[in-house]
Amino acid sequence: KCTFKTTVKGYFDRHLLKHPEVASDFKYSICIHCNATFVGKLSLDNHVLRRHPEFVASVTSKQHECTKCTFKTVLKSEFNRHLLKHPEVASDFKHSVCIHCSVAFKEKRTLDDHVVRKHPEF
Repeated sequence: KCTFKTTVKGYFDRHLLKHPEVASDFKYSICIHCNATFVGKLSLDNHVLRRHPEFVASVTSKQHECTKCTFKTVLKSEFNRHLLKHPEVASDFKHSVCIHCSVAFKEKRTLDDHVVRKHPEF
């Protein structure tokens, strides 16, 4: 029996790829540059940004670009989490901090998912 838990739908969808008996119900996006498979267009676009930056023009999802470094993503939650790495920007955010390991998150739902995955005993 699988014990995977998450509060984030995207993580759950990606995890289901490990279970072929249910994975056939999903629409896949395949990278034309390396044949990697993803659940959904956002994941594919994020992959292209990171692994194939020379083809960034093919990314149709909205891109979030850090003004302090070269980081780019199409996932708003990932962008917000990245901003916490820059103290001059991070101070503008209210942080949700894990009481078990002190990792900071911008969104409470991301903190909740972290606790479920990293600290299941609580």
